[in-house]
Amino acid sequence: MADINAGATSGSVTVTGSIATNFADITTGSMSGDVNISGTILTVTANITAVSGAILQTTGNTKASELSAQAKTGITLLTTADHIQASVTGIGDMHISDTSAIKGHFLNLGSQSVISDRLFTSNGDITVIANENVNAYNVVANGEVNIQSGAEVYLGGVTGSPATITGTTLVDQDRTTNGEDIIFNGNVRLLRDIVFNSNGGNIIITGTVNGTPGQHYSLTFDANGGDVTVGSGVGDLTPVEFLQVNDARVFTLGGGARVEGGTEINADTIAITAPRGSIVSTTGAQLRLLPNDSTSAIDIGSPLGGAAMFSLSDSEIAAFGNGFGLIQIGKNGGTHNV
Repeated sequence: MADINAGATSGSVTVTGSIATNFADITTGSMSGDVNISGTILTVTANITAVSGAILQTTGNTKASELSAQAKTGITLLTTADHIQASVTGIGDMHISDTSAIKGHFLNLGSQSVISDRLFTSNGDITVIANENVNAYNVVANGEVNIQSGAEVYLGGVTGSPATITGTTLVDQDRTTNGEDIIFNGNVRLLRDIVFNSNGGNIIITGTVNGTPGQHYSLTFDANGGDVTVGSGVGDLTPVEFLQVNDARVFTLGGGARVEGGTEINADTIAITAPRGSIVSTTGAQLRLLPNDSTSAIDIGSPLGGAAMFSLSDSEIAAFGNGFGLIQIGKNGGTHNV
């Protein structure tokens, strides 16, 4: 065991060499002091505490399987940990870099069952960058959350404004923001019925959205006036059960959409870039394309000669595949000029 304590009230701790033991406990003074790491901490369990200062690791590696870190003014760590619990109690950001080169490694952020086991900032951003997989079980930032994975991210409990996820994201919980954007830089796979609600912010998925093989999961976007963008389509590997878009300013679909049941898009403007016949229902359900405003004009066919915001070109119409039970353009009871 390595027990390093800087003193009762003040003092920093600097690690430049190597600590190799089963358990390491590193603590600064209670009134002031930082933990500065440029060496290697090779332990099974490590507890690092900067009561009134920061934890800063610029080189080396913290190779503890179980890592707990608490600081007041910020945390920066380079690690190959399996599980991290960390908190910044004052004003400051958290930056975790998982440097593991092991194929298939999982970095577990917090716990699914213990509320206090989490990544937390009271007034700052959280950034996690991992070479491999991330299980974001419990991440709470009073600021931005940015999780970047070279493989898959399991999105459990993540709170941040905005929250940006990079990698293939496995979504198991609805996401709601208060006008901030919801951004997935990569592909998304649904692990249950999912609702993304941005309350006026934009919802952006740069890759594809797929269901889970053998399951039937629906996807709902509640934009409340924000834009909804799916960069590379829906259901190219596994169809979603239903696709619903509510109150989007602009809905952009950058690929086909394979949906088991119905698809309904409510938007001011629709922009579709998809191959011919690639938007389909696998069960012969309905496709409903509805302007938000029941009096909006609708322009159909090329060349688009009108001034309507809600328009469908020849190529967009050609993307609608065979087999729909109904294709509806315009609201029931609407007074659209077409």
